[in-house]
Amino acid sequence: MRLISPKAATKKITDFLRTYFDFPDAACRYSCRARLSTSTLCVKSDVVLLQTDDGSVAAGEVRFHAEAEMELLSLVSVWEKIEMNVDTGAALWRKSDNPRLMCLEDIIEPLIYTMCRPGVVRTLIPIQYRRNV
Repeated sequence: MRLISPKAATKKITDFLRTYFDFPDAACRYSCRARLSTSTLCVKSDVVLLQTDDGSVAAGEVRFHAEAEMELLSLVSVWEKIEMNVDTGAALWRKSDNPRLMCLEDIIEPLIYTMCRPGVVRTLIPIQYRRNV
C-alpha cells in the first residue's frame, strides 16, 4: 500500500490531520490516489468497501489519502446501510457527509455503484463480503 504521486499537504489538510496527530509540517503528505495492492487503485470520489471495527463492512466515498507520522490514512464519508440483498449482492446506502479518518488498509476495495435517487446509492458487494454487510 502506498500513495501515488504524493504532495506536501495543504494548510487545510495539515490542520485537520493535526487534530489527530502531532507532527512537523514536512511530515504530512496527501494524494488523490493510492495503491491498495498490485492490481487495485483507489482514487478520490471512489465508492469503497470498508472494514469496520466490529468486523462488519460498510461503504463510503473517499475524500483524500494522506500520510502522517508514517501512517497511511484516508478520509472517507461513511454511509448508512438501508438494505442488503445477500443473494444478488445489491446494497442500498444513504449518502451522508460523515467524514472519518481511517487507516488506508481498512479500505477493502472500490465498488461498482449507481445513484438510485437523490442521496441513495446502490452498490454491488463482492460475494465474499455479502454476509458481513
